[in-house]
Amino acid sequence: MNFLLLYFLGILPFLPFEGKITPELKKELERIGNKDKVFAIVHLSTIYPYEEVDNLSYKEKAKIFKKIAENSQNKIIEFLKNNFKSDEYEILRKFWVFNGFHIKATKSVI
Repeated sequence: MNFLLLYFLGILPFLPFEGKITPELKKELERIGNKDKVFAIVHLSTIYPYEEVDNLSYKEKAKIFKKIAENSQNKIIEFLKNNFKSDEYEILRKFWVFNGFHIKATKSVI
């Protein structure tokens, strides 16, 4: 299974917005039908406060990074819920290490 990378460069309230889509994903989107779904990794641009948490333990840093990722991802996911049918996309897994999530979605969602 090929996983393609999709970069979102902004967070609400600026949606919809132009994001960076890899050439591989663009090619796949051109190939598939409107109802077909494609796998993608959405990488949000929210920046973690690395310098501010430098003196914290790894556990404390992880807790902060997870919360930041959850807050920024929830804004995108809420946008999807409000603007697309539930059968047009599926959030497969959320990540906090790089602040992103794995999605399977139609062209219109991507």
